[in-house]
Amino acid sequence: MKTQKKGFSRPKKLDLAKAEAFIAGAEQNRVVIDGKKLDEVENKEPQKKMPWDKGHDQIMKGYNFRMNEILWLKLKYITENTPYSIQKFFESAITPAVEKELKKLSK
Repeated sequence: MKTQKKGFSRPKKLDLAKAEAFIAGAEQNRVVIDGKKLDEVENKEPQKKMPWDKGHDQIMKGYNFRMNEILWLKLKYITENTPYSIQKFFESAITPAVEKELKKLSK
C-alpha cells in the first residue's frame, strides 16, 4: 500500500500563452471616452501635492501646547471623569477642526 507524502503539493506550471492572452484581453476591455482610455481621462488634471501626502499616520509628532491654569484644571477634570486621556481628548477635538479649516482653504 502506497502512502501519500504529507506537505505541499507542487504548483501547476503556468501556461504562458494563457497568461499573455489574459493580459491582452484586459488591455482591450478598458473603458474609452471620447477616444481616450478611462485612466487618461481621470488623470486629466493632476492633483496638487500637499505637504501631508508623504507623511505616515503611524509616526507621531509632538507639539507643546501651553494653556492657562484654569483651562488645565478643566481639562484634568474632564480626563479624570471620562475615558479620555489628555492626548485622545486633544486628538478628538483637533482633527475635525483641522479638516474643516482645510475645506475652507481648498475653496
